[in-house]
Amino acid sequence: SKSYQLNSVWQSLVKLLIIVMRKYLSVADLIMEAFSPTPPDWTKIATHAQGFCCPNCRASSTAATSAWINRRSPIFVENRKRKWQEFYDCECGTAWWGWSDERTPNEFADRIPYNSSEENDPDYDSFFGYF
Repeated sequence: SKSYQLNSVWQSLVKLLIIVMRKYLSVADLIMEAFSPTPPDWTKIATHAQGFCCPNCRASSTAATSAWINRRSPIFVENRKRKWQEFYDCECGTAWWGWSDERTPNEFADRIPYNSSEENDPDYDSFFGYF
């Protein structure tokens, strides 16, 4: 009957959801670590990288196995804009950090939301756009 088929579909969806959650749980852990108020131990040995890439292997921040953003201590620059230290643990084993304004803007940063202007707006970030 239809109710049996519907229950079967729901059971299949739940099983699929559990598989996906198990596979991507490490991604969720990485995201949570990035915004944790306390820094991970590996940030203590991080060095300031020039060019916003790993100083050892030149990999970009997207190749990092872990990330942490020091959002508790922003630095204010001209026009009340903020920048943060972004820490990355590279896949080569090197821990490095760079300022958020040193990163090249992403493809979405130039999108201006309705009724907003980036000029003199303290909520605009060249990478994240508005947040």
